[in-house]
Amino acid sequence: MRKPHAGGLLTLAERALRLGRGLPGPGSANGSASAFKGFAGLWLRASSAFSATRAALLLHTTAAALGLGLIGGLYLRGLVLDYRAAWESTFLSADNAHALLAAVFAPAMALSNIAWPDSATFVAMRSVHGAAQTGAPAAPWIHLLALTLLFAVVLPRMLLAGLSGHAGALARAACDIAAD
Repeated sequence: MRKPHAGGLLTLAERALRLGRGLPGPGSANGSASAFKGFAGLWLRASSAFSATRAALLLHTTAAALGLGLIGGLYLRGLVLDYRAAWESTFLSADNAHALLAAVFAPAMALSNIAWPDSATFVAMRSVHGAAQTGAPAAPWIHLLALTLLFAVVLPRMLLAGLSGHAGALARAACDIAAD
């Protein structure tokens, strides 16, 4: 039976591993294994704070980028599709859903001056068994959702990324001092 053909990246990795088998390892000559282990332990201790702040910077930056991607996707799809806003709930009544969403979107409504629908309009937007009876134009809801994402996800994560970057610079300086 013939072996299935591997992809280009897998083939390259297999060749590199085969070449690497012939190279001398850290413990191959004159007891250098203990020196290598000692260096690795010192390096891990000296660079752990820097590595942790780099990881935090990466996570905060990617979370902010994800929020921006969601906002961009909402607006790009909204340019070519007619979004309709409707709601459906198994557990919430119209009044409870109206109050809950009003609380969630309150900061965005205050910033944007977008009017919140009254109870009758909200009830008319209710979807029954997956089919919206009328719905409403979703543009105001998209703006509220985008502002909420911006202020609840993107801006805090960018602030945290900046703080992590500053902490990373301090940790790198400490790592450089420890290496000297």
